[in-house]
Amino acid sequence: MHWLDDDNRHRYWAMPAELLAGDGSEYRRILLSRGMRLSNSVKARQLLSLFIQQMGELAKQKAISVNCIGWHHHAYAHPRLTFYPSEHSNNPRMVLQTMHPIEGFIQQGSSDSWRQHVGRYCLDNPLLIVGVCAALAAPLLHLCGVDGFGLHLYGASSTGKTAALYPALSVWGEPNQLRHSWRATANGLEGTALAHNDALLALNEMGEVDPKEAGDVAYMLANGQGKTRAGKYGEMRLPARWR
Repeated sequence: MHWLDDDNRHRYWAMPAELLAGDGSEYRRILLSRGMRLSNSVKARQLLSLFIQQMGELAKQKAISVNCIGWHHHAYAHPRLTFYPSEHSNNPRMVLQTMHPIEGFIQQGSSDSWRQHVGRYCLDNPLLIVGVCAALAAPLLHLCGVDGFGLHLYGASSTGKTAALYPALSVWGEPNQLRHSWRATANGLEGTALAHNDALLALNEMGEVDPKEAGDVAYMLANGQGKTRAGKYGEMRLPARWR
């Protein structure tokens, strides 16, 4: 799905078909929260669900859906598009399909403008350089057979630790939307880690959380796997996995 919100910004979402089940209130809530104007009348709700379902049936091109950003076989799934190496360009189309739109992974400008307005200010600044290097290395680790790793920027306040995140995150999109906090539940950070699979995950303000909790979360993130949980009917649900 592609639409313009109230601020004339482009929004994208490959919506899972299962959200059409029932009265469709979940997908309408998500669309409304992201700037799509919708009528709340019963007739309008029914027509919207019917329209989305029929458009899916009329699609001329089929695609394989994946549920997280990152490498899947020989393609890299991204919220905006999928990257295929040239030798696999004829493979079936792949689409990133999540229960909620992933925000922040957007393009603004070109690589040349990034080098001019961001990259050149990183020269002779070790913190900025290491952050940008981590951002550029993130999607390459899996291809090189290297495990993911974490970098802990440690020091007194006002030494540029938070500032170092912004150039790094600008490699991937909008820094303010992509920057996350340690002040979140472990369950919430599982979803955050999955949304940054094979990408850069930047967490800020570790000092605001309990040291033991921070240690548990760091171990979970490094382990690349969330908790195993039971489903609605007691069946085992596969844990979230990320790299």
